[in-house]
Amino acid sequence: MVLTGCMTRPSEQQPPAQIEPVQPSQPEVVTPPAGQPMPTPPKIQTLNWEGSVGPLVAQMRQASGVAPGSILLVDSVKNNTNGSLPVAKATAVIYDALANGNAFALVPREQVAVAKQTLGLSAEDSLGSRTKESFSMSHSPLARRVCLILVSLAVYNTAMADRRPLTSLEGKTMGTFYSVKISGDLPEDKAHLQQEIDALLEQANNDISTYRENSILSCFNRYQGSDPQPIPGGMADIILVAQRIGRATDNAMDITVGPLVNLWGFGPQKQPVTIPTQEQIDDTRQRVGLQHLTLTSNSKGEWLQKDLPSLYVDLSTLGEGYGADVLAQLMTRKGITNYLVSVGGAISSRGVNGQGMPWRVAIQKPTDKENAVQAAVDLQGYSISTSGSYRNYFEQDGKRYSHVIDPSTGHPINHTLVSATVIAKTALEADGWDTGLMVLGTEKALKVAEQHELAVYLITKTDNGFETVMTPQFKAFLQQEAKP
Repeated sequence: MVLTGCMTRPSEQQPPAQIEPVQPSQPEVVTPPAGQPMPTPPKIQTLNWEGSVGPLVAQMRQASGVAPGSILLVDSVKNNTNGSLPVAKATAVIYDALANGNAFALVPREQVAVAKQTLGLSAEDSLGSRTKESFSMSHSPLARRVCLILVSLAVYNTAMADRRPLTSLEGKTMGTFYSVKISGDLPEDKAHLQQEIDALLEQANNDISTYRENSILSCFNRYQGSDPQPIPGGMADIILVAQRIGRATDNAMDITVGPLVNLWGFGPQKQPVTIPTQEQIDDTRQRVGLQHLTLTSNSKGEWLQKDLPSLYVDLSTLGEGYGADVLAQLMTRKGITNYLVSVGGAISSRGVNGQGMPWRVAIQKPTDKENAVQAAVDLQGYSISTSGSYRNYFEQDGKRYSHVIDPSTGHPINHTLVSATVIAKTALEADGWDTGLMVLGTEKALKVAEQHELAVYLITKTDNGFETVMTPQFKAFLQQEAKP
């Protein structure tokens, strides 16, 4: 028996973007490309701070992409330097910068000539090797010629270096927003690319949305038989990843948990906020479990089968990651090598941004403030996703109930882990892992992350605020971290 009365794809319509099949095996170890050896800090002649450097710095700090508070250490190699930043002021600036977690920025080698010209230096001035002396800021004569410019590496990339054109495309999908940023020239008309993006995401919704009655997934959920049903290849890829991560997390990541999510009022059919009885929870749990779902593949395609007629599959927790990968696949097919795409909180990247640097994204603090940043990472061609319990919840009788449901108990999670971020090869992988780890809680999540060598960043709520912990694999991507 095959599903009838559901949405079908016209023969002339292009199929959705296919993601490379994910085999049910151990995930790849996330190891970023080996970085180049850290260049030595450049040294340039110090100038009069108030008359020459101050106005220049003020102009630089207004440039797009500048991270306020980061510092560039420069010093003179000439003995006839006039004007310098006082040692006391320099020391204070360094202390404040380090206290705030800021980094010392370095001028790229290829931009040295531009930097010399902009700062009024002659071609004979050295920007070279005497770096250790510049850090001896106690009482040496050289210390009196130290100049600290409050400007980040991004300043030279945005204000001085040649900039790549940046194209931005945005829209709505899956109950959230998508964003596409492309660095470099577009291979086609922007409006046409936008249409392709919208069409692909629309098809993804028609396949996996539980909010659309005639989606392929909704039809499968209504089907009360046990015969295998044909499903699109992209949907099969999602389920493969879900099954593998479900096994790895002891079913903490369970795509059949939908009935419990609906019971607590967080599903497609929003219900009045009431606390279900334990009897209701126990009864609903009987209709949950990955063991009731079977995915098979043959020469005719992919097939999904359930041995429990009332089984309800919900792919919402993986939908954003899947959507981001669909966009990334489109960019690759079109030969676009520098992009950052996102659907909701799932992000995929490749290449560099408009300044020729790795794409940098922020991890939000688990607060109600929209723009509070906890950490920043350079993706280096990888994908990232964050799951949290601090935005979608309700409160009753002074207790907070999260939308994240633990399939093993049938209740919302009740531990101190409030945010889990994962960096992986694909956004789909990252989106699946962050959900499973979020359900497990800090201690169990770290054990799973260590076992599978995952790049993971966890934020835990304490009596005094928040604490963070990360795996060694994640630390390789971390660029900045605020105090919890």
